[in-house]
Amino acid sequence: DSTAINTERWEVRILEQEINTKELRDALKEDCGWSDRDKRMIEAILSEGESGYLSVEYRRKDAGRWYAKGRAQLQNCKKQIRSRALKGMGYSVDLRAAFPSILVGIGSEIAKTRATRMETIEIQRMIQDITAWRSHRASELGTSTAKVKRGVNAILFGMKYSKWRRSAQVDDGKRSTHFERLEKEVMKARTLIADMEVREGRASASMKDTKILSKTVEKIEEEITSFLSCRLAESGWRTSTLIHDELIIKPSQCFTNHSDELTMLTHGSTTALRIFEESRGWPPGTLAMKISSL
Repeated sequence: DSTAINTERWEVRILEQEINTKELRDALKEDCGWSDRDKRMIEAILSEGESGYLSVEYRRKDAGRWYAKGRAQLQNCKKQIRSRALKGMGYSVDLRAAFPSILVGIGSEIAKTRATRMETIEIQRMIQDITAWRSHRASELGTSTAKVKRGVNAILFGMKYSKWRRSAQVDDGKRSTHFERLEKEVMKARTLIADMEVREGRASASMKDTKILSKTVEKIEEEITSFLSCRLAESGWRTSTLIHDELIIKPSQCFTNHSDELTMLTHGSTTALRIFEESRGWPPGTLAMKISSL
């Protein structure tokens, strides 16, 4: 169940998530390499969710992201812990490549409203098959895909490509024109979006461009997930946990066949994304979801 409370600047939302207590108890008994912090978190979740249901409070400010409060929650724990806690408890609806996809969407808005082109060719190429893109860049640079993933995230949040190369210990003789092009596109997008936000009074000129971009993307990400959550609720799928660009959905009582439900959930989510894109004037297919059973 969900309840929302408004304060002057903060909004509070409470969601109830059914959890797999047996899996979590088994996880504590197994030698999974848990740190002391991991064990304390599992114990806290089990303590608060002893009945099989975990009630979590989320807070947000200025229509931004929802952040879970307290230790007994699934938003900020290790994926392995979350996976065990949610096993068999519904579906994951995950916005794929959220940050770069939203950049592409905003770019289309800028092109229409300001007659200024925002180049996103490499960003779109990466989004189209992000696994293959990371693999190719790792091969070019003689590094791992995990480091490439961290490098892309670092560039999106303002780090220089050259600085990331040094931190990842990439050989000076290795080069990736695709990675270099990605950095140029992100830097240009950051400048244009920050300028637009300041001009339209949604951001202060004293704020750094990197912060303006992050806040802008976060707000649109929240708009997307909120719209999606509401659309799915109309068809009987209730959101039970918020993980920023991912929703955990409780199975609907309208279905007895799991395969049929997954098909309809995929259709409903895709339709919702197309409606959202149309409302913003984004090209169809800008956004994509990965939907899987827990």
